[in-house]
Amino acid sequence: MRVSGRRRWCSSAWLLVLLASSGCGSAPVLQPAVVESASPVLAELLEPLQRSLDSRDRPAFLANFASGEATRQGSQLFGNLRQFQAVRFRPAVQPNTLEVQWRVPGDAVATAQSIVLTFERSESGLVIGSLRPDSRASIWLLGGTAVRTSASGTVIAPDTLVTARLNDWGPRLDRAATAVERSDLGSLDDGWNERLVVELPATAADYRALSSGTGVGAAAVTVCDNGSPRIVVNPTQLDEDRGYLDALLIHEAVHVATNAPCDPAGPQWVREGLAEWVAAEHSPSTRAYDREWVVWHLSRHQVPRSLPSDADFTGADLSRADFTDAILDGADALMLSAETASGKYPLQAVRTMGDIAREIETSSHYKLNLDAPNIQLSNSTNAIAHAANAHLVAAIPNRVMLETQQIFNPMLTELVDNPIPVDKGFIDVSDRPGLGIELNEDVLKKYPFDENGIFVPWTH
Repeated sequence: MRVSGRRRWCSSAWLLVLLASSGCGSAPVLQPAVVESASPVLAELLEPLQRSLDSRDRPAFLANFASGEATRQGSQLFGNLRQFQAVRFRPAVQPNTLEVQWRVPGDAVATAQSIVLTFERSESGLVIGSLRPDSRASIWLLGGTAVRTSASGTVIAPDTLVTARLNDWGPRLDRAATAVERSDLGSLDDGWNERLVVELPATAADYRALSSGTGVGAAAVTVCDNGSPRIVVNPTQLDEDRGYLDALLIHEAVHVATNAPCDPAGPQWVREGLAEWVAAEHSPSTRAYDREWVVWHLSRHQVPRSLPSDADFTGADLSRADFTDAILDGADALMLSAETASGKYPLQAVRTMGDIAREIETSSHYKLNLDAPNIQLSNSTNAIAHAANAHLVAAIPNRVMLETQQIFNPMLTELVDNPIPVDKGFIDVSDRPGLGIELNEDVLKKYPFDENGIFVPWTH
């Protein structure tokens, strides 16, 4: 697991020794259900469901569902499952529960999903009235999915994800698998098939569901799904740059290669340290960041006298980065999420949260935020003022935001030859000389001041 928060990650082995409470947690092991009996009601639908899916006959498949919402659920189910391999329907041990076995290229073994069904009688006979996951939901029960395969495995994502962004993940899988394969892991990866399965959930809620709550606040987590490790990536990370995402995937790929989620061996700081060491080995930016963090920590703390235990890893939402941001933003109180507060080490989690808060409150950044008011500038005039304000706000430590204009205004878009754009709510300040812009003299002639010295460009 890698902890997010503007690139604050669990670091290499020696870094984890220094910072036991940085936020990594263990992923759950999900065991398959054992079938002991079959429901006669359910058995009536198994054969037509299986036959229609195998033959890719959507109308025949949907004939097993009631009209309305049940048909919508059935259509989504058909569209998702036909993209997978070896899909098999069978009755689960629980009453009126269907077990769906499925796999994709990269899975070590087939995995299973239990679905609770309700039934209705129609003119044609028994049909499915509704369906819901029995417990943890597979990604294909959370919405429409798109699947991409590469030489090194499979990516499963929401069908709403931009195609170009989804297609980037195939090569990313190949690079991560190659990096881990070339690393010297000794016998730790002997059982690995050199493939990966990555899931890209659409929302934070979906991410929590797929990670069974252990991934809250983490950039990614590797879980064990019925004996097959899967990497689940936090959707908040998808806008990060290529280098960041490559290093993130390499880190998680080490967990897959060593089968750490399904068969954890050794203390957790060793598992996380190994994963970060391999990521840093192949990523100069990761290596530089880890080194900087170690220097920062050693300059403020003593070297720990003992190695961390698994209890020191209190959950990914206990993230130093998240708490730091909250405290510096002026939070009056902090509280743990339900997952951590009711987890295995709630007392340790609260103590660690208090230690982090006390440390942040003694920092110079906190004092600056406390003594100085938060600055918010208003900017709705022209491209020159826009560039000047952007540089000014970037230099103010206690800035909040720069208000800018997004309606039609030619003096923002035409006055200079290279205006500074606003991209998804953020501005990249130019590193060119001066304000980083060049005035367009022709536009000044096009929009002159009126006789009262007032400039109103949208009247021309």
